[in-house]
Amino acid sequence: MAVLCWAALSLFVSPSILYAEYNVTKISDDEKIARAPVISSSGLIAWYAFDITDTGNASSDIYIYENKTLKNLTESVFKIGTANIKPVVSQNTVVWEAALQSPAKADVTWIFREVPQETNALQELDAGYQIPDALSTRDAIYGITTFAPPVTNAADSNTTSATVGRNPSGNNEICMWEAGNEVKRLTRDTRNDFAPDVSSGLVAWQKAKGWPFGWEIMVLEGDFRNQLTTNYYYDMGPKSDGKHVVWYGWDGEDFEIYLYNQEDKSIVQITTNQYDDVAPVIHNGVIAWEGYSAVEGDIYMWTAAEGIRKLSINIEDDVNPRVWNGQVVWQGFDGDDFEIYHFNGEKTLKLTSNVFDDLQPDINDGVICWMGYHDNWDAEIFVLDQPGGAPQMISDNEYEDRGPRTAGGRIVWQSDQDGKSIIYLAEPQ
Repeated sequence: MAVLCWAALSLFVSPSILYAEYNVTKISDDEKIARAPVISSSGLIAWYAFDITDTGNASSDIYIYENKTLKNLTESVFKIGTANIKPVVSQNTVVWEAALQSPAKADVTWIFREVPQETNALQELDAGYQIPDALSTRDAIYGITTFAPPVTNAADSNTTSATVGRNPSGNNEICMWEAGNEVKRLTRDTRNDFAPDVSSGLVAWQKAKGWPFGWEIMVLEGDFRNQLTTNYYYDMGPKSDGKHVVWYGWDGEDFEIYLYNQEDKSIVQITTNQYDDVAPVIHNGVIAWEGYSAVEGDIYMWTAAEGIRKLSINIEDDVNPRVWNGQVVWQGFDGDDFEIYHFNGEKTLKLTSNVFDDLQPDINDGVICWMGYHDNWDAEIFVLDQPGGAPQMISDNEYEDRGPRTAGGRIVWQSDQDGKSIIYLAEPQ
């Protein structure tokens, strides 16, 4: 169906500007509960979907939609009951998390690099080691025992021993599909892998260290496996773009932003301050993130040429940034509700000004989209596709439309409808 600009939205900007009209199409299976759609600039769309069995168990598969064709990527690859979730896309590549069977010891492909031991340094427990009742957790961690030195191959440990290392954390693995190829399992070990991202063949994710906890950042560059971080802290939320990976990690005091450059294999600490910096995103070398210099969050941007710049202009919470081509969008609280803000490369603009919450913005290829509770009951999807223009509402129903993502001029989102969850695609006419 073609959707025109909603007349009431003329309060934003003059309605004399022309806009694209959109055809909105349902692209997911009605019989499945579909979640978390994503879209690439090439038009590849991916999401995960599942149905609940009579016993309450659920398995999920990764679906793609391309050239008006729906395909289940995983139903014939993994056994029934496997959870495949949270896909990300880049051009014609999909990467996701999958809960898979534990590999045999000989199949382990990731050897986890441990922190070098120093005098009186924190020691670790072997993957199979069980703490005796008489030994406190603190004593076990700090090595107040006569245990053997740490093993160097902690990931390749599937038998119980009294050596020092870490407990396994689980069998959540990273998988990838590229157009023209079969599904490929990228990790195979006993440590959980989460939060993958992909761009130009560079895949990044976070790997659990296992008890006593912590995360490291991993990358796969072609066939080269690289562990970017090695410490006792938490490194999380990697985002990949071109030759770069950005993430936030604990430095012993608070969370800071880090950047990896694939070309020279360097890692740079972008922020150095006394407060948390989290949720970074990156595009063409420009990084945006949330910084908590006070109780509320603010949006910051970094470029190699100009360094760090604060973008948010209000005194309330500013969160959920997205970046594209030197521009940043986010949601900010204006004292009454959340509105959408846009840094256009020169200055920060308030895109919405109304009496309802506007949330989850995204920006890509010149289009900005978000969800807004225009009737303060259920959310609809809004699009701004012209600089200086006014938003269009491209959904209009009694359901919850949320999680919009845009690329290549198209928009996808999830609509929760009477126990179902449907994926919709809006394409300009």
